[in-house]
Amino acid sequence: MQIIAFVLGVFVSSFIVGQDVTGQLNGVLKVQGTQLRMVFNINKVEDGFTSTMDSPDQQVKGIPLASTSFENEALKLAIAIELPNLNHLFQECKTGSPAEYATIEQTFSPTALNEILKWIQVQTK
Repeated sequence: MQIIAFVLGVFVSSFIVGQDVTGQLNGVLKVQGTQLRMVFNINKVEDGFTSTMDSPDQQVKGIPLASTSFENEALKLAIAIELPNLNHLFQECKTGSPAEYATIEQTFSPTALNEILKWIQVQTK
C-alpha cells in the first residue's frame, strides 16, 4: 500500500529582511469566516531549518512541517497531507505497483481533486 504526500500550502514572507528567522512566528489563518491563531516554531539545524506548527485555538501542538527554507529573503514553510491508497498519478489503488495500472479505471481520485480544490479556494480568496 503506497502513501503519497501532496503539498497543500506554502507560507511565504518577504518582510523578514536580514533578520534571524528562528523562534516563533505568530499569525492568524482566516478560513470561511473563521479565524485560527497559528504559531510556527522555527529552529536552525546544521543543514537548514526545521519547523513545527501549533494551532492554539484547536489545542494542537507540534505538527511537523514538510519543509522549511529561507532563501532570497523569503521564508517558505510547507505543509503536507497524506492521501492514503493513491499511486503517483493520484489514482486509488491497492498496492501502488505498475502491474496494477491496467486494472485502474479511475483517471484522478475525487479525494485528491477535492484537496487540491480546497487549497486553490484558500489561495484565491
